[in-house]
Amino acid sequence: MTAELTIRPVSEAPATNAPPLAPRVANAQKPADAAQKFEAFVLQSFIQEMMPETQESVFGGGISGDFWKSMMAEKVAEQVAERGGLGIAGVIRATHPAAARPPGFNPLDVLDHASTLNGVADQLDAKSVSGE
Repeated sequence: MTAELTIRPVSEAPATNAPPLAPRVANAQKPADAAQKFEAFVLQSFIQEMMPETQESVFGGGISGDFWKSMMAEKVAEQVAERGGLGIAGVIRATHPAAARPPGFNPLDVLDHASTLNGVADQLDAKSVSGE
């Protein structure tokens, strides 16, 4: 019993009208912007204060219980903010438009400027030590 295996170039493959493959992650979410993250942070503090003080039966006791309580409040706040929340993110977006970067802006240029400032500071320190 032998099977025949024929290998052909892709150019000879039969054409199909199948749609292109769908993305692997169907429920991928867009990343949260700074306004939404801020709203989630504010909501987290509200939600954490609303949780019961005696959480041993739900979250466990001690430091680990406090950690799980904080994590639960953080995740609930993120979900609420993602779905519109209190509207804090919308107000922030409306009153603080996104900063536009000038063409050719490179954030690493800031590091070059910082090294220049460090050089100037070293020169000033040397002059103060030598008494000039």
